[in-house]
Amino acid sequence: MATLLSSDVVLWKRSKSDSKGTVSLRVTKGKARSYKSLSITIPEADWNERTQRVRASNADADEYNATITRKLAELAAVGNETKDVANATGDFLSYCESFISSLSSLGTRNKYTTILNKLRGFLRSRNEQSLPFADVNPELIRQLQQYLLKQVTRNVANNYMKVFNRFLKSAVKERKYNYDVNPFVSIDYTNAQKNRKTLSERDIKAFRMVTLPDRLQRAQRAFIVQLLAQGMRVSDLLLLRWSDITTDGINYTMFKTGKEMNVHLNDILVALLVKQAETLPVFKQHRYLQKLTKELAHEYTAAINAIKLSYDADFIGKNALNMRDFKNVPEVENYLLTLDTLRINQRIAMLDIAKTKHANEFVFSFLQTSDFPTHVTSINIEESQYKKMHSAKIVYNRHLKEIQALAKIEFQITSHAARHAYTNLLLTDKDGYDVYDISRALGHSSLKVTESYIGSFSKSHVGKINEAIAKRLTLLE
Repeated sequence: MATLLSSDVVLWKRSKSDSKGTVSLRVTKGKARSYKSLSITIPEADWNERTQRVRASNADADEYNATITRKLAELAAVGNETKDVANATGDFLSYCESFISSLSSLGTRNKYTTILNKLRGFLRSRNEQSLPFADVNPELIRQLQQYLLKQVTRNVANNYMKVFNRFLKSAVKERKYNYDVNPFVSIDYTNAQKNRKTLSERDIKAFRMVTLPDRLQRAQRAFIVQLLAQGMRVSDLLLLRWSDITTDGINYTMFKTGKEMNVHLNDILVALLVKQAETLPVFKQHRYLQKLTKELAHEYTAAINAIKLSYDADFIGKNALNMRDFKNVPEVENYLLTLDTLRINQRIAMLDIAKTKHANEFVFSFLQTSDFPTHVTSINIEESQYKKMHSAKIVYNRHLKEIQALAKIEFQITSHAARHAYTNLLLTDKDGYDVYDISRALGHSSLKVTESYIGSFSKSHVGKINEAIAKRLTLLE
């Protein structure tokens, strides 16, 4: 079927009060009308609506008018009749539903469904139930954006508009529909400036040092592990298994992106993982660990006795007895070295046993292994598993809120706050890590993602970052 194509040139203004406008081609095909910007912005007084040209009073009038003439000629060369694309009269809303159902990632499907419901709400506000492709034009898209801005923040609205644009581009690519100009071409995606607040180092220390009941200590350890494991996402924390812990570090596949990650194990991370391993029943009867524990107790007692022999009772009574303060005392130094060696051996043994005896079990047990017999990503996760992860995240966040209150921290702590805090620590570190370093540390898919959130470098460099942060936080084991 052939459709008559006509065009003219107009000065398009975002609002009637604007003193300037953009010279655009207005293309009419059947009942559909679209606009194509010529990237020429001029004062309204310089536009001759009758001749559809820039007035000679404008210094660049000759160049601009030559561009207008050339663009009109290019459009005319296409012909006044164009062949309709199959299903051009189809429904945009129905296509969006089909597009979403074809996505492999369950998380993305759920997110896009939520966004599509915003479009449905917009249509209901106009007493409409469907949206024919022919009605998708710049004016409708501008109205949609204005509707969203009344519902959500500008940044969220921009994200929604980008998703709708993706739907339309996909429809064109699949030849479900075609247009002369993208109806989204005049949408301004500039985000509003915002100061991202995050946990301070003082907040983090308060979070780590607060005394908690047993039922909250797991969440406390989990959050600090997230922070020191390069801002690990909550989905990856929930799915972290003992088999992912090696002497080389924490090795796991990101749930969201499928990217392989290696996290350097600093002393604090090891201590936290060991503390979590102590909750496993296997350690209550393990003979080797019992032997190491007895040796540790023996060496500790010997070190204390050596200090007591070196200093009188009065001095000891007036000072807190911290063996590290006496490390330069010859009688104590050897005991401290032995203690360090025994502690290292004990931790290595515990992590090795946890990995051997409980390889497939989750480190923080917010989820049941029986519900996740194999590793999952956003691509292969089942609906029931996704719901269980969502429920586990709610429980975890609830516990974090309780810890926040007990630690008297004003910042609203959530499971994603660890990732923001880690990023902030990198940005404020005295070594001045750049965007390439941060992108690799966070496991982002591109620098563009990192730049919007706030190259390549070696694992040892990432390890150096983690060590520096661990020292800055001066956390206790």
